[in-house]
Amino acid sequence: MPAVVDYISGVGWIRGCLPLLNRVGHSIPPVLLARQVKLQARKKWLVFTTTALMSGLFLALTWLFYMGFGEQKLAWMPFAFLAIYFVFFVCIGINQLAFTTLQGKLVRANRRGRLLLVSNTIGATTAVMCAFVLLSQWLTDENTRFDLIFGFSGALFGLSSLAMLFISEPR
Repeated sequence: MPAVVDYISGVGWIRGCLPLLNRVGHSIPPVLLARQVKLQARKKWLVFTTTALMSGLFLALTWLFYMGFGEQKLAWMPFAFLAIYFVFFVCIGINQLAFTTLQGKLVRANRRGRLLLVSNTIGATTAVMCAFVLLSQWLTDENTRFDLIFGFSGALFGLSSLAMLFISEPR
């Protein structure tokens, strides 16, 4: 993300906003909404909604960069990016809260460790391989394709949100 901010603005203070927006969005909204998450009969809909929103935010960034706004470096672009970045981390914070609650509800405690080990190993390995193969093609000296990076991520978030439709969660 710092590379994206440097590309669209190059101003150091804007890059400095990234950790602040990340931590505030990732921590304070989940604390404020924890009670509402707890009261939801079915947590899968919160996970679905927040994951779909994350997909939409990344697809919005895809559209902005595909339409060439990143190349024109319009004055409002860094602020639009920071707003999307902040809302994305608000979604992540609420998503993680709802997901871990759902996980605790659906996965027996004696199975949780092994399941998380397998899923994290497969997920991390796949992410590293995709980053190695795809980012080397999309981030070159001649052509930086942030639209493809955001589009790929947005599509995967979209698929992840659709996966939630197959979860059978009791009330």
